[in-house]
Amino acid sequence: MSNPTTNLPIDDLGYAIQAVGPDDDTVVPGLITNTSQTFALPVGDIYELTVTSACYVKVGSSEIATATSSHRCLLAGSYVYRKLPLQTHISILRVSADGIITITRLR
Repeated sequence: MSNPTTNLPIDDLGYAIQAVGPDDDTVVPGLITNTSQTFALPVGDIYELTVTSACYVKVGSSEIATATSSHRCLLAGSYVYRKLPLQTHISILRVSADGIITITRLR
C-alpha cells in the first residue's frame, strides 16, 4: 500500500506550512467579566483561544488559582497554543471591558 500524496501550502522558501483546522464540535464559549472565570480546555494538543476584549490569562491544572492582573495579558484577537502536560484548564479575567471567549480544539 502506498502513501497518499498530500498537497500542503508552501512558504516563500518552498517549505510546507503545517495546516490545522478547527473542530467545531469542541467549541467552549464563555464570557470575560470582572470576576475570574475558569474553563476546561478541549481534549487535544493544539487549541485556538479567541477573545473579543483584553484579558488576563492563567493556564494550568483543574486546581489553578484565579487569573489576576499579575498574569499574562492578551489583547483582543485569536491565539493558537500547544497544550503542555497537566494543562487542562484556563482562567481569565477582563482588563477593562467585558467580552467573549471561545476555545476550540484544532486538528
